[in-house]
Amino acid sequence: MRFGRLNRLSLFVAIVCPLIFAVGQSLAAPAGAPAPASVPPGPTRVAIANPSRIFDQMKETKVLRDKLEVRHKELQAKEQEQRNTIDALLKRKSETNPNHPSYNEILEAIDNAKGQLQVWGVTAKASIEREQKLMLKNLYDKIEKAIGDVAQKQGIDLVMTDGRQELLNVEEIPAEELRRALNGRIILYSVKSVDLTEQVILLLDEQYTKSGSVATPAPIH
Repeated sequence: MRFGRLNRLSLFVAIVCPLIFAVGQSLAAPAGAPAPASVPPGPTRVAIANPSRIFDQMKETKVLRDKLEVRHKELQAKEQEQRNTIDALLKRKSETNPNHPSYNEILEAIDNAKGQLQVWGVTAKASIEREQKLMLKNLYDKIEKAIGDVAQKQGIDLVMTDGRQELLNVEEIPAEELRRALNGRIILYSVKSVDLTEQVILLLDEQYTKSGSVATPAPIH
């Protein structure tokens, strides 16, 4: 009898105990729970870059500024040409007898010339502003991409904007404006090694040299 009881007890332990252990394991670790990471993630690497300084110093911006300066002079010449036409008509008006049949024709010509100058001015201004905004957006897109390229190459996880600018002639800046400029600084301290600005400028200049082209403003007639 004792032997039979021992066999039944052994059978109970052999069957029931593993089942209890398995149920306990399933309760302790729910199905689908992610396995713990074997290697903890490393520290986040942070760097800074100054988009404004990059924009001012990159080669493409300098070339574009020269092109825009030429364009500005062309527009000034075009405007002066139309004003000269108006001045010539005004001179004819002053030299013409108001009772002469051509006097009214001169007045209409003056009105037309002034109207054309006004329309041309509005059209030229809108076109230039639109082109400048598109060019600015295009350049800043290139800057952002270049920052990302440099950061990825160096294993940087996050790049923050460093908008600090050197404040010259502080005595000439209104106190409230100076306070806003100082309070608006996001980066208060950084070591030079985390600043990607110069590397980004070099990359953009290299890319521009290879492309050999820059957006050219379209002529306004």
